[in-house]
Amino acid sequence: MKTCPNCKASYQEDDKKFCKKCGTELTTVYSIPAQEMAKKTVFEDRLKADPLNVDILHDYARFLFNNLLFKESISISLKILAINENVDDVKELLFQLYIKINRNKEAVEIGKQLLAKKPDDIVLLENLADLLNKPKDHDEALKYLDKILNLEPENTSVHYKKAIFLLHANLMQDAIAIFKKLKAEDQNDRVTLIYDAIGEALNSEYKISKDLLLPVLSTKDISLNDLDNNRGFLYLTYCLCRTNADMNEINHWLSLINIHVLKKNYSLADEQTLAKTVLFIVNNKLGAVKSFNAKIVIEDLIREKLKPIDFYFTGNTNQVISEIWYNIGTKQAEFKLYSDSVSSLKRSCDLLPDEEKFVEKYKETQNILYGNKRKRKKKVIIYSSIVSLCITSIVLIIIFTRPPKTVEKNGGLIFNLEIISANPNEKEINSTIEILRKRISSVCSHNPSVVLSPDKENIQIRLPLVHNSQVLEDFILTKGKIEIREFYDADFFRQFLNIMYLDLNNKFFFSTKENKNIFIRDFGEFLKPYTNQRIMGPIIGTSNPKDTALVSEIIKSTESSGIFPIDFEAKWILYSSGNLCALMALKVIYKDDERITSSMIHDATVKKSQGNFRYQVFIKLKPAYIDNWYNLTFNNVGKPLAFIFANKLLSFPLVNGGIKNGSFSIVFDEMTLEQANAIAATLNSGMIPIDFKIKDMISVNPKLAP
Repeated sequence: MKTCPNCKASYQEDDKKFCKKCGTELTTVYSIPAQEMAKKTVFEDRLKADPLNVDILHDYARFLFNNLLFKESISISLKILAINENVDDVKELLFQLYIKINRNKEAVEIGKQLLAKKPDDIVLLENLADLLNKPKDHDEALKYLDKILNLEPENTSVHYKKAIFLLHANLMQDAIAIFKKLKAEDQNDRVTLIYDAIGEALNSEYKISKDLLLPVLSTKDISLNDLDNNRGFLYLTYCLCRTNADMNEINHWLSLINIHVLKKNYSLADEQTLAKTVLFIVNNKLGAVKSFNAKIVIEDLIREKLKPIDFYFTGNTNQVISEIWYNIGTKQAEFKLYSDSVSSLKRSCDLLPDEEKFVEKYKETQNILYGNKRKRKKKVIIYSSIVSLCITSIVLIIIFTRPPKTVEKNGGLIFNLEIISANPNEKEINSTIEILRKRISSVCSHNPSVVLSPDKENIQIRLPLVHNSQVLEDFILTKGKIEIREFYDADFFRQFLNIMYLDLNNKFFFSTKENKNIFIRDFGEFLKPYTNQRIMGPIIGTSNPKDTALVSEIIKSTESSGIFPIDFEAKWILYSSGNLCALMALKVIYKDDERITSSMIHDATVKKSQGNFRYQVFIKLKPAYIDNWYNLTFNNVGKPLAFIFANKLLSFPLVNGGIKNGSFSIVFDEMTLEQANAIAATLNSGMIPIDFKIKDMISVNPKLAP
């Protein structure tokens, strides 16, 4: 039987791992057979008569251990030691008991006492090493393993364990030396083969390393988040570069590397290898650039190959990274992209300020850029003066001769809004009118109007010559609320879904709010688990757009409400070109100091995204909330954050590090200039203080306008 330590719920199923009510991990409660229970009663009766009898206590402690009643056995063992602290076999029992219930600190303390009397006990030494295999205790753990190897030099399993411990301590080179010896002794497990091959790569035996890694890493069900596999992907990619393999094959293996896994288990050799790999790929790509598309190709190269891994590099590879930016800047200058070139060469010089070749090229390109700007400026001043006079004259003529645009005459959109707030005051209504006027002026420059009805229950908005209602409905005509929230870890949250799958599969029908009975044979038909490890993100499942309403209703139903955490909120987002909807699990934030909301925004401006034709909204927070943003990003490094606008999930960018300047960008696939302007205008105008809804929208065709 298993119980929940939080809400005390009990479960008979042995395969359950988490509580249906609160999600807490369950603990196992062991029950013993009737015959053993009778023996337990006898022991207790004997101890009532003679409570300090060490022999009875000893037998009772062993009996409890054999029946998996570990906590009770610990209590009896400690009682024995309180009577006589020199009973070593009780200490040995207590050592095993602490290991069984994961009380490692106490286990180590008892283990060291035993080791003082049995310094050559191989099993004890290995157990202590296992208990101390933690970052702060690696040295001590390795010391115990070395002592075993002094006693048994040919113990291959301990040699293997030492190599694994060295990897945990980020001493990869020392681990490789052991793996090579094990490989020579015909130990051919996956980890040994990977690190033997990495050793060959570090010794410049690239073809040998490639031939060793390809069979190991090409298996069908290989884990893409495993450290050993990711190191294998990295060194295989490097070996393919050094053996002039096909670029498609190189890019395939490069795409499998999870940089966050390598960052978490940092190794200098890994960083140097990744830097040299990127240098090779960048140089290869630069060599194939043609003049007609040079700017786009180079910007794509920077965005795809350098920016995603920029956070990984430390000062240890400045020489290589500086050379990469120098080569990019030189190629940009070759195609007369001087502004881009200066930016790239500056990065090169910032990384390596004492490299004369880099500094000279930077100054040379900078002089060319400034010289061209001065020439253009003289021409622009002359031409702009003439053009401005002409434009001013034309504009004045148009203004004074053309009648104002109206929806009735020129076509456009009319929105009728209904105020649904209960008893809004006049200040709130006036503020709403003013905010709406500011917002619509960003999407309509032809005399738009916002008019409040005499009964102050409706608002009419007229937008001449505007025909795209989607941007207005999605952004402008919303309250303007933005939130940035954390996600639940997708793997963790799938455990709750699995509980729901099992519960629903035991039911024949699900009754919807409209009292329709939906036949459910397998809930997975409606919500398919999402397990694509190659795509970073918090997606927990996918569904056809037509099924999302049903899935949401089932998740929120009373049958499912006790399964999920109380701070969980489901959100959908379209992906895969709109063919599927992805379900994500967000955390509801209750504390004000952990929120990032609309009221904290100081300014929102539209910028063009680098390397493509999309746009982004750059947001700066008010000074008082910069620390909130830094804490949120610092605590979520390597994880995505949810950007929610008007209760819709816009995007979920990955956090690369704590952001100290209180700024961030909103960007999503195919964001247009019109959408970006609408978001910026909505955020800059502030939140609308009252609740309203769009009652109807009338589109007036300019061809039919009188």
